[in-house]
Amino acid sequence: MTGISGLSAEALPRCAGLFPSAVQMFVVFPSATPFGVGGVGLGKLTPIFVLIFNTIGWSLPAYLWFRLAGTLHGAPMDLLVDSASVTPRSGRTSAA
Repeated sequence: MTGISGLSAEALPRCAGLFPSAVQMFVVFPSATPFGVGGVGLGKLTPIFVLIFNTIGWSLPAYLWFRLAGTLHGAPMDLLVDSASVTPRSGRTSAA
């Protein structure tokens, strides 16, 4: 099943660290520190360090959160599917 922007529900938590990494490397480092874009003033491997730690720090909690939320609602990892493509469990449709 595909969810938001055509990504599968399983792929969304894996991508959770990309946005914070981009903000850190392209907003925070250049504007709030003297280390330049990507923080390369701290070392050449700083962008890789930022990507790895943001991926671990954001993706793992996001994955666990989606698993917990899906398990509580009886549909693991299917919460991000478009509601138009999901049939109601009761078999009734709501009047618009």
